[in-house]
Amino acid sequence: MNELAHTLIGHATPSSSPLESPALTGLSREVRRVKTAYQACRYTEAAGRLPRILRHLGQEPSALEEETRHLWLQVRADAYHVTASVLLKCDERGLAWLAADRSHQAAQATQDPVLVGSSVRVYVRALMRERHYRTAADLAVSTAEQLGPSTSSSSTASAVSVYGSLMLIGAVAAARQEDRTRTLSLLNEADQAARRLGGDHNHRWTAFGPTNVLLHRVSTAVELGDAGQAVHQVRQIDTTRVAPVEREVVLHLDTARAYTQWGKLREAYEALTTAERLAPEELKERPMVHRLVDELRTRSTGHLKRDFVHLADRVGVV
Repeated sequence: MNELAHTLIGHATPSSSPLESPALTGLSREVRRVKTAYQACRYTEAAGRLPRILRHLGQEPSALEEETRHLWLQVRADAYHVTASVLLKCDERGLAWLAADRSHQAAQATQDPVLVGSSVRVYVRALMRERHYRTAADLAVSTAEQLGPSTSSSSTASAVSVYGSLMLIGAVAAARQEDRTRTLSLLNEADQAARRLGGDHNHRWTAFGPTNVLLHRVSTAVELGDAGQAVHQVRQIDTTRVAPVEREVVLHLDTARAYTQWGKLREAYEALTTAERLAPEELKERPMVHRLVDELRTRSTGHLKRDFVHLADRVGVV
């Protein structure tokens, strides 16, 4: 993570290799590998690959021909998007802001509304991390409306997916603002988009579809403090349909949070250990998870307390 931070704030020397179309195509493939690692919760691998990519993308676009410059901007937007995502997982909020802003600037320069919408998703997450919930929800919705797939029969699958994922993250932001009406409205709008898409897909790395809408119904119920409703929603989900791994792990973490709110600490422990088996790094790297484990370790007694102590040791809770 230190090398990524140094690269991001400009302490690393940009690559001097010529940045031509073949090289950019190779970098685009490398960004896809990083995104795959991220969605598999392999954050150490993702963070390790990113510095080289960012150094190669550090050249000024003025030295590139127009077609190559457009590709450079696309790859740059995607690279900084996944950089911000990795940093947000680790609660590196200042650096995440910087990466999200660079992703958004590059996307805007392409004038591609789908790429802009995709970059806004991580910007919204950064806003939420700073508790700017209303601003986050407003930005998600206004960006989605610019895509307009709910009214355009010619919208691409990528546009529908980005539209729907923006509605979902807007719903989470609204839930954190305790705006139940808006939360439900955005979830229903996302559900309509998912039905139109016709299944679960990963267009533009959104993992969007009917299953992801259900996952966000769980998340928003937890945010609103509706533990019983959240657990009820969890029981409606076929986990074999949940992909990628990062989404399934978040579902188990949300389940643990719901059971914690409900006072069912043994069930919370089981949800956490299921998440741990799927993706140990998710528990080791996320401060939010550490806080949850610490709370449960404090609240539990007897054999369950011993189990939480062992879990806290395994994931590195101080």
